[in-house]
Amino acid sequence: MNAGRLARAAATRGVWLAAALLAGLAALTQPGPLQRLDLLLYDALEPLARPAGSAPQAAIIAIDEASLVELGRWPWRRDLHAAVLDRLTDAGVGAVGMAVLFPEPAEGDMVLARALERAGNVVLAAAPGALPGGHGVRDLLPTGTLIEKAAAIGHVDVEVDADSLARRSFERAGTDAPSWPALSLAVLNRMPSPRVQPPDTVTIATGAGTAAWMRAGEMLLPYPDAGLRPPRYSALDIVQDAALAASLRGKAVFIGTTAAGLDAGLATPGAAHASPMPAVEFHARAFEAARNGQLYRSTDRATQAVFTLLALVLPLLACPLLGPRGIVASAAFVFAPPLASGIILHAARLWIPPAAAMAGFALGYLMWFALHLKQIRGSLQRSRLGAEATLRSIADAVITVDGAGRVVLINAVAEKLAGVTMDQARGRGAVDILAACCAEADEIGRRLAACLRGGETLRMPEAVNW
Repeated sequence: MNAGRLARAAATRGVWLAAALLAGLAALTQPGPLQRLDLLLYDALEPLARPAGSAPQAAIIAIDEASLVELGRWPWRRDLHAAVLDRLTDAGVGAVGMAVLFPEPAEGDMVLARALERAGNVVLAAAPGALPGGHGVRDLLPTGTLIEKAAAIGHVDVEVDADSLARRSFERAGTDAPSWPALSLAVLNRMPSPRVQPPDTVTIATGAGTAAWMRAGEMLLPYPDAGLRPPRYSALDIVQDAALAASLRGKAVFIGTTAAGLDAGLATPGAAHASPMPAVEFHARAFEAARNGQLYRSTDRATQAVFTLLALVLPLLACPLLGPRGIVASAAFVFAPPLASGIILHAARLWIPPAAAMAGFALGYLMWFALHLKQIRGSLQRSRLGAEATLRSIADAVITVDGAGRVVLINAVAEKLAGVTMDQARGRGAVDILAACCAEADEIGRRLAACLRGGETLRMPEAVNW
């Protein structure tokens, strides 16, 4: 390999190395636009990488507009909640998760407590609440009478991503320590099935002051397509129709508000042109994802940076070896990072965001292409200078034209015979210039046109008279 090729290869590798380092830095810092692109890629790749699951085993009991009209306005009396639970207990449901908070004592607590005790499989909700003055958070737990009779307590905390959409929750959360399992997992643990293992990840604190809300064990949910949606029933229908309630035997039932004005809903992927998802549906979907092994976790930023650098090793090594024909083909490298992310997502249930690697490739490719164009331009410039020097050293008149017959170069002899300079002649038709000084300009024009059409060398039968 000569010195010129070595220099070009070194310059190309330098370009890709710079792009890789910038991409690795972006993976560590995670700027907002990159996060949003990664979330879009997750939404596109997850359905393709998702393991197969069974039909939904959860059902939603919706406290909807019809229930409020017939059974009473919100907040409901505790005996109404008890009536719903009694109906589900008689039906033999597997477990119940109530995505409704009961943080204060109210009339009818004893009735609801007896219903909880009778059922023996009801999980009540906990959530973060602000401390007085807004400094720190506290656990919003069911009132003491109810918490004693509940089978378990599950938190209903939901994380909102950089694009303001909800995709994830956490296996455990609580004030100062992640004490409470997610509502979905607590319900799953009450079902006659294998128990969910406790998280082994580090905790995440949110909030300020002496009390902070702690999270552990990320739960990244599948893309919420229609196939994963649990069936929904009105609380009014469940109370009035024992046969309908009996159809839920052995199922996990989630109870929550869906009526307009009571549940603000969660903005989720795919809901840009639809109504927000009720919170109770989010938790029911999380239950199904956990039951089917469709929960994922994101890798930390250091792992993402390593993945980004490794993804750019291939173009770093291969692109300097590719010739001009390989520039277009090498653009296919941009699909390698999302392909690798999808494979890892399917095989290991780990999400490694590929946007930084894709951005690094795009940057490296553009810089490499610009460098290649610069090298080509320099090569053409050197060839042109060499051609001009060669033309000027020839004793005969020489005129060089382009594909349209316009003058590109003329040597000094041709300048003298035609009576024009290089600057005056460049870009003009060669035949037009010759017409002013040569009687055979028309014949030259015809032969020149034939030469350009056929790509053949044609000669004049005799020397041209000027």
